[in-house]
Amino acid sequence: MHPTLILFEHLKDTENSDSIEAAVDGTTPVNFDYTAPAGRVAEIERLNLTLVDDAVEDIDGFFTLAALTNGLLLQVLDIDGSTVLQHFGTDEAAIKTHNDLGTLAGIDVLTLGDAVPAVRRFIVRWTLSKAGSSLTLNSGMTFRMVVPDNLSALTQFRAMIQGVLNDNV
Repeated sequence: MHPTLILFEHLKDTENSDSIEAAVDGTTPVNFDYTAPAGRVAEIERLNLTLVDDAVEDIDGFFTLAALTNGLLLQVLDIDGSTVLQHFGTDEAAIKTHNDLGTLAGIDVLTLGDAVPAVRRFIVRWTLSKAGSSLTLNSGMTFRMVVPDNLSALTQFRAMIQGVLNDNV
């Protein structure tokens, strides 16, 4: 029997050495995943996104980049790894601008900047439980962020889920 554990896990590109860096050239889409481990249930409370760059924010774009062509997708996949159980509306309106993230995260989108050097930090906290309940991932289910655009001009882009990990009962 495992104890309840607090969950802090980066979404990872499992096709590329488990990299947590999502500032990638996603012109061939790149998946960043967290899969609930065998015998455990993940109760996801929050998704945090952090972006760092040294460029000026594009008010109508994706942080310092122009609006994305395809846009980020957020998904929950069944244990078969291909059936999308939840898409958080991104199948109809992919995340192409940082304003699109505000649709999910509400007012929990923050921009910070330093005068010298010109470093911009963008922080997004999406508290899923504010929608009424945490997101339950049963053993083998996957939370996925799909990057189908070139984000390699960003200095850093990372995503982390937070919640609790319980025994599968």
